[in-house]
Amino acid sequence: MNEKELIPNIVKETGIKTDVVEKVFDATVEQIVQSLKGCESVTIRNFGRFYIKEGRHSDSMVFKFSPSQRLRKILGWSSTYKGEA
Repeated sequence: MNEKELIPNIVKETGIKTDVVEKVFDATVEQIVQSLKGCESVTIRNFGRFYIKEGRHSDSMVFKFSPSQRLRKILGWSSTYKGEA
């Protein structure tokens, strides 16, 4: 799924106007990018954590994503999550 498919789905799910959803989506992505550029991790509850890690060479950085336990359970991956998926 890409952004052009995601936005209408959010609009349908929430009833919020498309232009508002687009602005909030763009602002959210921008905040995540700015945090990562500053080497700050970003955790989205029930989804996962985005972070930057030093690469094999001291002058390189690697983008990482660690899924939440809930997301792991939903995808059938090893999980300790006990709540509803």
